[in-house]
Amino acid sequence: MEELELAIELGLEVSKELSKKILGETLSSEDYHNNKLGGSLAGLATGGVVASLVGITAPLSLPAILVAGATGVALGSKAESNAKKATNSLVEQVGDFFNNVLDEVADFFDDYEEHLSEGILSLKEEDYQEAIISFNRALELNPECLEAYFYRGCIYSDCEYYTEAIGDFSKVINLSPQMVEAYDYRGHIYALQKQYNRAINDYNKSISLDDSDPDIYFRRAYCYLQLKSYQLAQQDFNTVINLIPDCIPAIYWRGCISLEFKKYQEAFNDFELLSTLDNNDENEEEIFILKIQALTGLKKYDQALVYCNNFIQKTNDNVEGYFIRASLYMELEKYELAINDYSQIIKNNGKNLEAYLLLNRCFLAKQEFINIIDNLNIIVNLFNYSELEEYEEEIFNLTEYITETLNEIKPDINLFLVKFSVGLTLKKDEYVVDNIYRLIDIFSSDQIKKYELRILDYISSIGKHNNQIESCFMKVTLNMKLNKYDVAMKDCFEIINKQPDNINVYLILMEIYMIHQQYDDAIKIVKQGIKQCQGNLQVHEINELKQLIKDIKKEENQNVPWWKKRVF
Repeated sequence: MEELELAIELGLEVSKELSKKILGETLSSEDYHNNKLGGSLAGLATGGVVASLVGITAPLSLPAILVAGATGVALGSKAESNAKKATNSLVEQVGDFFNNVLDEVADFFDDYEEHLSEGILSLKEEDYQEAIISFNRALELNPECLEAYFYRGCIYSDCEYYTEAIGDFSKVINLSPQMVEAYDYRGHIYALQKQYNRAINDYNKSISLDDSDPDIYFRRAYCYLQLKSYQLAQQDFNTVINLIPDCIPAIYWRGCISLEFKKYQEAFNDFELLSTLDNNDENEEEIFILKIQALTGLKKYDQALVYCNNFIQKTNDNVEGYFIRASLYMELEKYELAINDYSQIIKNNGKNLEAYLLLNRCFLAKQEFINIIDNLNIIVNLFNYSELEEYEEEIFNLTEYITETLNEIKPDINLFLVKFSVGLTLKKDEYVVDNIYRLIDIFSSDQIKKYELRILDYISSIGKHNNQIESCFMKVTLNMKLNKYDVAMKDCFEIINKQPDNINVYLILMEIYMIHQQYDDAIKIVKQGIKQCQGNLQVHEINELKQLIKDIKKEENQNVPWWKKRVF
C-alpha cells in the first residue's frame, strides 16, 4: 500500500491548491482575497438582480477527490486528521462498519481494496478512463463501496456526465446519509443544471449536518438569487460574512441586493467596505458607480459630487466619471454644468452616441431648440441606423416635438430638412414622404428653390429604398411647384412605364397639357388613363373622367380655367 499512502500524502500537500478546483474558487478566505469582483450587478438599480455568481464555476473538478486525503473524503470528514492516520489501507480508516466486515471477509476486501487503490492512483495520474475501470471492478466485488461510488461520481461530473454523477452521489447518500460531501457535490450539479430547488434541498441537508462551511451558504444564496428569493439570498450572504468578515463577493452581492431594495445606506456601507478590501484597480470603477447609485438614492448629491470629482481626477478624466457627474448635475437642474461634461466626453470621444442624446435632453430642459436641431444633424450624419435603432423612438419624438413647436411660431424650411435627415436615417420613409409634400405645399417656389438640390437628394434616397413610384411622384410635385413642367412630364411617363394603372399620373399629365393649352393632348391622356385604369376604377369615377373630357372641350372653347380643380 505504499503507493496509496503516497497518494494520500500528496493529496494533503496540495489540498490548498486543489480546493480551488473542487468548487471553482469559492469561499476559502485566501481565495476571496484574490477573487476579482464581478460586474454582473452594476445595473441593479435599473434592472433587477443579475443571475450570475461571482466566484462559482463548474460544480467540481478533478482530481478534487484527493483534497481532504483519500480517506477523509470517504469518511465524510472535512478534517485532515483521518487521512493523516492512514497506515496500511483505505479500509482501516472507513469506520467500525468496514472494520467489522473486514474481520469476516478479509480476502474479499483485499481484492476490492486493490482495485480501489489502483483507481485512486489512476486519478492522481489523471488517467480517468483507467480509474473508472478500477472503480467498476471494485464495485463488482463490493457493491456498497462508498469510496468507489464517490470517486466515480467525481469523474462523471468532471466529464459532464451529470446524470451518472448524480446517480453515484445518490448511491453514496443512500449508503451513508451522513456524508456531507455527497450532498454538496450533487447540489452543485443540480445548480449547474438550473435545478435550483433540488440544489437548495441538498444544501439544506448539508448545512443541517455541518453548518460551518461558508461555501455552501454562498452557493445556496446563488440558487436563491436565481429563484428571485433575494431576502433568503441576503440572509445566506450575511452568514458567509459572519464566517468570513472580509469575503469580497458576499459583501458585493449583499450590497447589490440592498441597492435593489432601496436600502441605500446599507448598500453604501457595503460598497464603502469593498473599497477598503479590494485592491484590484480593475474593480475601482464598478465600486465607484455602485457607491454613487447608493448616494443618489440617499439624495446626498453633494457627497456624490465629491466622489465624482475625486474619481475623475484620480483616473485621468475617466468617461464614466463624467457621465455620472453630468447625471447628478441634471438631477440638480444644473444643466449648463451637465452640458460641459457631455461636451467633454464628445471632445474625448467624438462618436459617443449616449453623450449626444443626453446633451439633447439638457438642451430641451433649457428650451434651446436650435442647439437641438444642430445636434440632431450631427447625430444623423455621424451614426448609422444600426447604431441609432435602440434610440429610434426618442430621436424621432424629439425631432417631431421640436419642429412642430417651432413651426407653430413660424414655419422654417430648415426644420423640415432636419426631419428629412432624421426620418431617412431611422428608415421612416412614410414620415419623409409626408413632410416633403407638406414642405412643397407650405413654402413658396422661391424658398424651395434655395434647397432644391437637398430636397432632391432626400427624394432620391426614398427611391433607393425601393419606393421608386413614390419618389417619382414627389419629384413631379416638386418640379410642378418650381414650374419645371418638362422635367415633371418626363417623370410622369417614367411612372406610367412602371405603373400604367395609376390614374393620378394621367391627371397630372392632363394638368400640364392644359397649362400649355394643349387641349387635344389633354383629352388623349385622360382617355388613355380610362383605358389603362378601368379595372381599378368604379363606375362613378369613369363617368367623372368622361365628364372631364367634355369639360376640357368646353374649356378649349370658352377658355375657362376649370382644369385647375383636380378630380382625384
